[in-house]
Amino acid sequence: MEVVRVPQSMPIVFALFFLLFQAREFSCCHDTERQSLLKFKRGITAGQLSSWVGKDCCLWPGVGCNNSTGHIIHLSLQNIGLEGPLPVFMHSFHDLRYLNLSGLYLEGPIPHQLRNLSNLRVLDLSSNSLLLLDNSRWLSRLASLQHLDLSYVSFARGVKWLQALILYQCIIPDHILPSLPHLNFTSLATLDLSYTYFNSTLPGWLLNLTSLEFLYLGGNYFSIPFPDAIENKVFLKEVDLSYNHFIYGDPSVRLEEHCQLQVLSLSWMNMTGDLNQFKGMFSGCIRESLRSLDLGGNQLNGSLPEWLGEFKNLESLLLFSNSFSGPVPTSLGRLSSLQNLMLWDNQLKGSVPESLGGLSSLANLVLRSNSFNEQY
Repeated sequence: MEVVRVPQSMPIVFALFFLLFQAREFSCCHDTERQSLLKFKRGITAGQLSSWVGKDCCLWPGVGCNNSTGHIIHLSLQNIGLEGPLPVFMHSFHDLRYLNLSGLYLEGPIPHQLRNLSNLRVLDLSSNSLLLLDNSRWLSRLASLQHLDLSYVSFARGVKWLQALILYQCIIPDHILPSLPHLNFTSLATLDLSYTYFNSTLPGWLLNLTSLEFLYLGGNYFSIPFPDAIENKVFLKEVDLSYNHFIYGDPSVRLEEHCQLQVLSLSWMNMTGDLNQFKGMFSGCIRESLRSLDLGGNQLNGSLPEWLGEFKNLESLLLFSNSFSGPVPTSLGRLSSLQNLMLWDNQLKGSVPESLGGLSSLANLVLRSNSFNEQY
């Protein structure tokens, strides 16, 4: 433990202050920010923030401060039952890095003053169905933004361009996505356009987002160039293109540089052909990184290839509701991490290989609706 020496000439009062200051980092919040929070508290239903008492707002639930400066950097107010417009004073917290206002029953336009939160990294306005994004140009000022959730937020028809990450089940006019330019947003790590029900070609600007780690496009009607949509995104960890009924491209293209890809969901996409045509795509380090592979609900046929047993860390293999025939490959017995194996509703034959009995981690095995020698 470091010993703090107090100069002998220092008066006792200043000495005590000196020791207290050295004993703990400064964390007491700034009065102007405290007053802003109290103003917010007075404007909502009584009792919702009854725990906001005392002079040090850094100790209040949902509030976090920088230990060195005392400025508020974290504000989490989700699901407290606020009704009304989004508080404009939020833009005064210049050091804010995390702002969660989800599920507050907010209504009206999102204040453009939020553009002043230049240090903001996470902004969550989701589950505010009456909140309106009438202009998204202010988003371009949030240079530090890494995560934006606008799920269940309405978009005005006049919105001309968009820089958003999570737009799950948003109401967006059909012309918006195809007309968007390339987004020069290098910190973008997550893009979720799931179930926005667009009926068009995959927007070209999306193909240029090379820093993506999580890509969710499920439940749309995109015409998807696969695997072009993901082949230049080498940082991808999870990809979900399921429930998109239009897919084209060369499945033999290799994804050998996708050494971080762990989850790949391509279910219910009307994919056709023999699974062996994907051998090249599933070569290289992806066989070590992949944890979940979902090809269920397609029109794939032919026999299940032996190379499926080469995914060393695979935990879920979902091949149900296709037209696979022939035997179950014995190589699947080498998938020592496998927990879920779904092969139901195919045309598989023969006996279930004894090698599957050695899968100690296997928790779910569904083989029904096939033509095995015994019924499962």
